[in-house]
Amino acid sequence: MSIRKKMGFILLCAGVCFCVATYGIQRLIILPGVVSLEQDAAVRDAARVVNAIENEIHHLSSLAWDWAAWDDTCDFVKTGSGDYIASNLVFSTFTGNHLNLLYICDTNGRVIWGKTYDLAEEKEIHTDLFPKHALPTDHPLLLKKGNSTPVPAKIKGILTTAAGPMAVSAAPILTSNETGPFRGTLIMGRFLDAKMALQIATQTQVDFSMAPASRPPAPVVSKKNLRSHTGGLDNYQIEIIDKNLLNVHCVLLDVSGNPAMALTAHIQRTISKKSHEMIHNSVLSIFMACAGILILLLFCLTKTILQPISQLNNHVREIRKTGDLSKRLNLATKDEIGNLADACNDMLARLEQTLQENMKMTAQLQADYENRKKTDEKIQRALRMEALTTLTAGIAHNFNNLLTIMLGSAELAATKIPNNAPVRDLLKRIEKAGIRAKEIVWQLIRFSQRMENNFYPVQLDAIVKKEIQEMESMAGDRVKFIFHLAPDCMPVSGDPDQLHVVIRNLLANAMESVKDRPGVIAIALENITVADGAEIAAANLKKGNYVCLTLRDNGRGIDSPHMERIFDPYFTTKDFSLGAGMGLAVVRGLVINLNGAITVDSQAAKGTVVNVYLPAAAAAGPAPENT
Repeated sequence: MSIRKKMGFILLCAGVCFCVATYGIQRLIILPGVVSLEQDAAVRDAARVVNAIENEIHHLSSLAWDWAAWDDTCDFVKTGSGDYIASNLVFSTFTGNHLNLLYICDTNGRVIWGKTYDLAEEKEIHTDLFPKHALPTDHPLLLKKGNSTPVPAKIKGILTTAAGPMAVSAAPILTSNETGPFRGTLIMGRFLDAKMALQIATQTQVDFSMAPASRPPAPVVSKKNLRSHTGGLDNYQIEIIDKNLLNVHCVLLDVSGNPAMALTAHIQRTISKKSHEMIHNSVLSIFMACAGILILLLFCLTKTILQPISQLNNHVREIRKTGDLSKRLNLATKDEIGNLADACNDMLARLEQTLQENMKMTAQLQADYENRKKTDEKIQRALRMEALTTLTAGIAHNFNNLLTIMLGSAELAATKIPNNAPVRDLLKRIEKAGIRAKEIVWQLIRFSQRMENNFYPVQLDAIVKKEIQEMESMAGDRVKFIFHLAPDCMPVSGDPDQLHVVIRNLLANAMESVKDRPGVIAIALENITVADGAEIAAANLKKGNYVCLTLRDNGRGIDSPHMERIFDPYFTTKDFSLGAGMGLAVVRGLVINLNGAITVDSQAAKGTVVNVYLPAAAAAGPAPENT
């Protein structure tokens, strides 16, 4: 996938994530808050209805107190005057004050006068709670004088009767100056009927319904939708009917503290409905704005970054295809990409110069080789190896300088761009390739044997174990390593760094050989004594004690025609792009530098056996550091 597509995909994902996050915030945070506010408002509407009912009770209580604290009423309790009845206790008194009940009782509960009317039908009705002659002593509205309170307090609230719930008030009968003695109880009541409900609904602008507490309002409140409101008002419950309506339920208590009436306020959900519409419009607007911003951002990135990178990529591909190092790229930008293009042009110029020099050197070497072609084959091989090592050292030195410039430029460019810039991935790839190239250069230097020898006794098994551990971590389960160490294995005389390179390259070749099948790599260390170099074929070892490192694999092996060239530099039987072919050449050079020898025995499809003979040391030296 191209960088342009990756960048477009990343920007698209970022835009979608932003829209989803915005919608989620509004849906999961803002909308629940709006719904909570709507429910708070609904509870307050229901509370207004309750307050209106309480105001009706309060007004009734004030009226009852005015009648009770009156000298005429106080005298009527004693005399039962007919004039008081004719002047005050008439039907017009009930209709004018919207009263359904008026009772006057003495201190013992005897009814001096009392009637209950249905104002709509204009007729007298009777209820069990208010008998004609006397109220029971445990009647909830009958006031009684206490020992410490000669004048009892008035009672007001709701009373459940057979004819329906009624707002009632009971006041003590006193003189006009509101002093004693206490003469009895005056009771007034109004039915909380449909007419009063309509009046309260008109007053509060809240649609509601009432029902006796023993009979719940329709529809029945389900436990699934019903939940207690916690917005600061108690005894209210909210039932969500649908997206357009919710009900607020509460229970009104009677004067004895028992449930008297169930009240349900029907509230339209206009707030949440408008909030849903606002959220949908907001998300749509944000999506459209985000799409415009992403298109503009992609256009700007294409002009400033993607096009220069594409030109640089096409330029490198063209050079790779044609091999023409004389081509140069001229970018008008003066940013990091322009600096990278300049560094690439400089590198190409140096490579071109180096190639010309190498071509001259190669021509000279070829002429020398032709002149010595008739000499002994062994001498010819030695001379060619010497020339190649000299060439390798020169190439390694020049490449090391060029790679230092490349890595420095890539590192400098990385410090001048944001961390999240896509071009950092390209710089990282350049840096990784440069580091890998430096490792190859180091192998070239090792192959050329231009190094200082610092030999001392080294216990070879520790180095072998460490390299096996690293290879196991890279190989996973596909390769099994078997390691056998002979008892009392002697230390070898050598450089730990060089020994690490030898073992690492041998293990890497073995892993490459078994990569297409379940692999087994066996490594063994044993002491041997050489009395005559001829005892070990092709080793040509001097007499003495040696440690033999044997590495055996069950890989694909090497064909016989290729066996004579396995130690040649740059020779490989696999795709050249997968490796430089320097591994065994470096190993052979290091083993010879360690005064040892190496032999290889291999057959196609049957595996390979490599024996490395290293001279033994008298005693083990200190453990190598950083190995």
